[in-house]
Amino acid sequence: MFSRSLPEVLPARGVNRWYRLHKEDKRQTWDFFAERYFDSKPEAFVYWEQRAKELGFERVHRPVPSHENPSVWAVCIVPA
Repeated sequence: MFSRSLPEVLPARGVNRWYRLHKEDKRQTWDFFAERYFDSKPEAFVYWEQRAKELGFERVHRPVPSHENPSVWAVCIVPA
């Protein structure tokens, strides 16, 4: 489980947590679920790295700007 406590923010009310993203090594798009949001890119990358180690790099997408607010970063996963 993720050991460091990083603050999560939500970009707006009624947030659409589903993202259609490309996996880095493939041209195909996949549906990812925004598991957590962060207001800083470095915090998002710390969380992404930890979750990728836990779930595997195939299931966790690198942080992306939120649909609602591009200054908020989403870390997305492929649901199990």
